[in-house]
Amino acid sequence: MVQDPPASADAADIGEYLAILRARKWAVILVTLLVVGGALVFSFRQTPIYESTSKILAKAVGSPTQVTQPTTTLISLETEREIMQSTEVAQRAAENIDPPESAEDLVQEHLEVTIPGETQVLEVTFSDPNPLRAQEGAAAFTDGYLEYKTEQATEAIEALRVPLQSQIDELTAQLEAVGEGTGSTATQDRDILISQIAVLRSQVAPLNSLVVDPGDVIQVANLPSEAASPDHLLNGALALFVGLALGVALAFLRERLDDKLHGREDLEARTGAPVLAVIPRVPGWRRRDRALLVTLVEPKAPAAEAYRTLRTAVSFVASERGMKTLMVASAESGEGKTTTAGNLAVVLAQAGKQVILLSADLRKPRVHRFFDLPNDVGVVTYLAGESTLAQALHDPQVPNLRVMTSGPIPTTPAELLGSEAMGELIAELRDLCDFLIVDTAAVLAVSDALTLMPLADGVLYVAHAENTRRGALSHARAQLDQVNAQVFGAALNAFDPSKAKGSQYRYYYQYRYADRGQQTVPYETRR
Repeated sequence: MVQDPPASADAADIGEYLAILRARKWAVILVTLLVVGGALVFSFRQTPIYESTSKILAKAVGSPTQVTQPTTTLISLETEREIMQSTEVAQRAAENIDPPESAEDLVQEHLEVTIPGETQVLEVTFSDPNPLRAQEGAAAFTDGYLEYKTEQATEAIEALRVPLQSQIDELTAQLEAVGEGTGSTATQDRDILISQIAVLRSQVAPLNSLVVDPGDVIQVANLPSEAASPDHLLNGALALFVGLALGVALAFLRERLDDKLHGREDLEARTGAPVLAVIPRVPGWRRRDRALLVTLVEPKAPAAEAYRTLRTAVSFVASERGMKTLMVASAESGEGKTTTAGNLAVVLAQAGKQVILLSADLRKPRVHRFFDLPNDVGVVTYLAGESTLAQALHDPQVPNLRVMTSGPIPTTPAELLGSEAMGELIAELRDLCDFLIVDTAAVLAVSDALTLMPLADGVLYVAHAENTRRGALSHARAQLDQVNAQVFGAALNAFDPSKAKGSQYRYYYQYRYADRGQQTVPYETRR
């Protein structure tokens, strides 16, 4: 016998995540499309912005050969950036930008000054909806910066040169006053004045010849041919990423808030009982008015094999605990309780067990429909003394199986089920068979099922893989605990492998039952 391959916890988690995304793929796609569509609409409605950039190699003022500072002197680029963004430079730039705009607005809304890497270069970028104005703006700020630096340097040089020149003029006047006089005193004074004038002229000479060089334009402002923003491709890509992230987050949030049952592990955790069988949904059997038993109609179908698996588990538990009277229950109607009871009764009978299927749902009975039996005689007529036990037990044409239908719907079903006669009936039927399978009304719908629970040796809980709600399941379990019901196992009904939240179920049904028969050889080994 080929065993199922082991599945690691990580692989199972990934399978769960992928299954959630697969189940909610349309929500993810819708959210992504909405985000991308909204982003693109917003992007295309934005005004195109053009950018023009010029580059300036900033320098210290003056020629290094004519000043005392060394040639390696560096300037602070952060300071130069602040100067470029200053009001003084902006006011100069505003004079050359058309249409005019305030200096503050030009700096705050249009100008960007950056320093690329470890360089002494200023990148001046001016943005505007008009490409020509963007070029004018970048050029205007470049020129304004150089003009301002030149003026500041010139003023600083003049501040040094003017006092020296004034002293030279004053000493020259004194020298002229001394004239060509003779005598040692006049000669001495003349020599002193000439010496002082020479010293001052040596200080002024470098200032007069000083070259003011605030920087070089190494890249002139260009005329942009394409808008720098908005970048529709980038916006679309970012929107796609954000949309997918939001879609996935929404999918997991909805999964978290979803009150539906989440697979086998969830059912086991909420019932406190092991899942004895996972019964796959039978394709095409979606109409509730069609009462069909897959174990009779399609005995080689995967669902039929699942019921045989349930039979094996139930037989083992029954032998261990000495159980004969088994009640099949569910929280709400439409979860497959009656279907499970009928199929379980059939497969137990097919295994050679003497089985009686008792329809104790006196409000909406359906057992007789599955076996195409009349419902005029059954539990109600027997309890009312209107028929014998032999008359109430029907032959469904399945060897080893007898069915006791509900009979006519009574006016007081709860009182009838809670009567002493009902207890005696179950005790009598229990002695006539190996297994007494009791079908009841839904636990949360009415109190009928809870009334019968003390008469059963064990309870098989049935949940629908897609319709059962977690809250209803927990509530039903609490109700069963109040009457000390012995829930020995559960069955997960109408399971759809294509919507499985994990790889184990899909492997089990896609491989083990690939031929829709009873063989247990994986499909891969038969190809």
